[in-house]
Amino acid sequence: EGKPYNQKSDIWALGCVLYELASLKRAFEAANLPALVLKIMSGTFAPISDRYSPELRQLVLSLLSLEPAQRPPLSHIMAQPLCIRALLNLHTDVGSVRMRRPVQGQRAVLGGRVWAPSGSTGGPHLSCRAEKSVAPSSTGSRTTSVRCRGIPRGPVRPAIPPPLSSVYAWGGGLGTPLRLPMLNTEVVQVAAGRTQKAGVTRSGRLILWEAPPLGAGGGSLLPGAVEQPQPQFISRFLEGQSGVTIKHVACGDFFTACLT
Repeated sequence: EGKPYNQKSDIWALGCVLYELASLKRAFEAANLPALVLKIMSGTFAPISDRYSPELRQLVLSLLSLEPAQRPPLSHIMAQPLCIRALLNLHTDVGSVRMRRPVQGQRAVLGGRVWAPSGSTGGPHLSCRAEKSVAPSSTGSRTTSVRCRGIPRGPVRPAIPPPLSSVYAWGGGLGTPLRLPMLNTEVVQVAAGRTQKAGVTRSGRLILWEAPPLGAGGGSLLPGAVEQPQPQFISRFLEGQSGVTIKHVACGDFFTACLT
C-alpha cells in the first residue's frame, strides 16, 4: 500500500514472534506469497491455546491488530503485568548475592494462623492429656489432674502477659522466621510483598514494618566478616489515617493497597 515502515510495523513483527513462541508455529503461513499476503491483510490466524493466560492472549491479539493505531506502543507493552514483573526482578536482583538456602516464597504468620501458599505445613505444637488420679484427697473425694506434654514441671512463676499479637516473616532473604516488632495493638490480617510488610489492626488502623534508614542500625559488617547480620525492622502506624477504617490490606512488588 506504499505506507512507510514505522514503529507500529515493529510492534506487529513483535506480535508474530510472540505468537510463534507460544504456538510453536507461524502466525501467517501459506503455500505461496499471494496467499500469505492475503492472510496478513485479512488478519487471519489460528487462536492461541487457552492454556496461556487471558492477558498473554490479549496482548498478542493487540500486537497483531490490523489497525496500526490499535497496536499498543512499547511503553504500554512493558507496563503490562506480564512484563513489569520481569523488569522489577532485573532491576532489583542484578548484582545481588545468591542465597545458599532456596527461598520458598514469603509467608507471614499471625498468632497461630499461617498465611502461606497451599501445600505448606504447620510447625510443632503441644498436646495436652487429661489423667484421672484415683488418690483420695484430704476431704475424701477424688481429684483429677491434667498433664501437658512438652511443658516442664516446676514452681509456678508470675506469668508475663503475652503480646496482643505476634507477627513473623520469612523468605526474600530471611532464612528463618523473624519476629517483627509489634506495637501495643492486635493485628487481625497481614500481607507481605517484595519490599512491603503491612497489617490491619482490630481497630482498623494500618501498621507497617519497614527497614531502618541506612546507618541507623548496627547492621554493618566488620572487615573480613562472613556472616550476614540479621535484618531489623521498625513498626509504625500509617500517618494521616484519620476517620478511615481499613478492613483489608494487600502488598504488591512496590505498592500497598487498602480496602476500607
